[in-house]
Amino acid sequence: MAPDVFYYLDYRAFLRDLYAHKKAEGRGFSYRSFARRAKLGSPSFLKLVIEGQRNLSLEMAGRFASALGLTGDAADYFRVLVELNQAEDSATRDAAYDRLTAFRGYRNAQRLDAAHAEYHAHWYLPAIRELATRPDFEADPEWVADRMRPPISNAEAKKALDVLLELGLLVRREDGRVTQGEAVLTTGAETRGVHIFRYHRAMIGRASASLDEIPGAERDISAVTLCLGPAGIEKLKEKVRAFRREIIQLATQEKRPRDVVQVNVQIFPLSGEPAKPAARAARTTSSTKPTSSAKPTSSSRAVSSAKPSSAKPSSAKPSSAKPSSAKPSSASSSKTTPTQTTTARAARAKASTPVAKAEE
Repeated sequence: MAPDVFYYLDYRAFLRDLYAHKKAEGRGFSYRSFARRAKLGSPSFLKLVIEGQRNLSLEMAGRFASALGLTGDAADYFRVLVELNQAEDSATRDAAYDRLTAFRGYRNAQRLDAAHAEYHAHWYLPAIRELATRPDFEADPEWVADRMRPPISNAEAKKALDVLLELGLLVRREDGRVTQGEAVLTTGAETRGVHIFRYHRAMIGRASASLDEIPGAERDISAVTLCLGPAGIEKLKEKVRAFRREIIQLATQEKRPRDVVQVNVQIFPLSGEPAKPAARAARTTSSTKPTSSAKPTSSSRAVSSAKPSSAKPSSAKPSSAKPSSAKPSSASSSKTTPTQTTTARAARAKASTPVAKAEE
């Protein structure tokens, strides 16, 4: 039976399997014959695409679909699959994935992937999975909904329970009770990025909302800004990984779990090396190009604001007329005492020490 494109989340894997299937049928199918059907200049182009050495444009994806005999939704699905796999940013990937999941063929063939997507898109699904470790947990939508912060609807709680049971993250025991399952949550490499990005966005969103919704005594939010080298950054990441392992161990040893908490730890750059001279020059050139409007730039406004105006005579006195301000800074620094030098050095050292920001 020929491979069904709706069962694939990697278009290269689909092309590989379909090529192998057609070769096995013995109908003279080859890279060269495919190139003729798709009107390709190179007979080895299909091979290079399968091996990941070439990408497909959307126009070329349409020609591939036609040469492979895909029509209707199957052809459209293949083109969107190409967009998903070759997306260079999360926004493009998310948009392609949403269009992919709208196909009926996808929903029929990728039932578990759709459940994984549901799990990662809503903050309360992971929370309900953890809530199931409570000794008094009830798999009743109303009981679950009332314990979420903020509360969710009974319908949302019911759907969440269904998804968790379908994924094996919750299991129903012989006595009817529902407990946390042993299933390991994972997804295919093709959609893992989409799912994980949505999970982090959802949880970061909850962290932001908690500043307004949760009393300060019930949360702990802090941040530290550091300047590190590559080795220091790697060491910091390892400390975070060790911390995650430690708090997971702490949770497994909890005697009577009651409340679900979310612990977010993020490391991301706030600075980097400057752009290459050519790229920087291109940016400077583009930013200084004259526009059709006659509005002055911020720098020209600053210059014009320095021009004399109808100010009062007293405000027109130059500040440099004051004898004290006319002294050069080098002269004042030459009279600095050892005590002042030590104090200044200590102040600089203190200023360079990273401190927590907005800690609550």
